[in-house]
Amino acid sequence: MIRWLISYLITFFKGIWQFIKRFFTSLKGIVSFIISFSLYVGWAIAFVVIGIIFGNAWLYSTGTTVVLFWAGPFTPMWLLIVSTALVLQRYVFRDKKSMGWKEIKAYWKDEMRKEKEKSRLAREKRLLKKQERERKRQEKKVVRIVKKYKKEQERLAKKQKGVIYE
Repeated sequence: MIRWLISYLITFFKGIWQFIKRFFTSLKGIVSFIISFSLYVGWAIAFVVIGIIFGNAWLYSTGTTVVLFWAGPFTPMWLLIVSTALVLQRYVFRDKKSMGWKEIKAYWKDEMRKEKEKSRLAREKRLLKKQERERKRQEKKVVRIVKKYKKEQERLAKKQKGVIYE
């Protein structure tokens, strides 16, 4: 379960990074990303900077709190920023270079399919390693039993020759 979650998060952030890189291919994409980022986090960063410059503790603490909240795990910050930037780029700025919803859906399906295949291969590899360890353990057990058997046979042979008296 934890491996699946880590794998899913890595795939998610790789996908987000691919979308963010696409924004920087056109001026409209850059502007839409900056507007979207400013909408969600930019004002909080401005609060922190202004609070530091003027020594205003309220601005500084409010901005820091918001930035720390968005930076926390499992917050939808990047999802919101990227989706808002896509909407701005596609519908407000009318940039035809941006990805449509069908392309995004196809991209995520493809990425998830690749991730499932990768996790299936990793699971098979772990299973093979486990089987190999079990086989080696069985071999060691057989070797121990054979040694014990040979030792017992030698003892019986010596007993029959009269070397050992019991």
